[in-house]
Amino acid sequence: MTDQEHILSFLRTNGPSTPGKVAKVINSQILLASAHLSDLSSQGKVKVSHLKAGGTPLYYLPGQESQLFKFASSNLNPKDYQVLLRLQAQKVLREKELELLAKVALRQLHDFAIPLQVTVDGQAELFWKWHLNPLEETNKIIEGMLRPTSP
Repeated sequence: MTDQEHILSFLRTNGPSTPGKVAKVINSQILLASAHLSDLSSQGKVKVSHLKAGGTPLYYLPGQESQLFKFASSNLNPKDYQVLLRLQAQKVLREKELELLAKVALRQLHDFAIPLQVTVDGQAELFWKWHLNPLEETNKIIEGMLRPTSP
């Protein structure tokens, strides 16, 4: 089994990981493990997170996006994490209804928050979607947010 096959097998079994852990698995130096992970990423076999664990990105297989969340609480500042929890719970947030801190945090949460431009009365408006929320459900939530409430 080649080092890259071993890495893919390890990620399949263990989920997102850092180059340091991968280096131990393939019995190599971190620099060589990082090179293998970079190569696998350029081949599209491995994805790289924006979230940093101990200052290094996490490497994971396509389809393992949901497993990144378990790293968020210990690797995000508490205020950003609170915004992340709010997005996870509400599934969609409307930019114009958010306080400045939440707006800034969402722009940093690339792995979890997906920006959506919606045209409302001829004006572009920004909404943020939880990364795992299906688009059809997201559209229904946004439609509900845009429906005027009866007095």
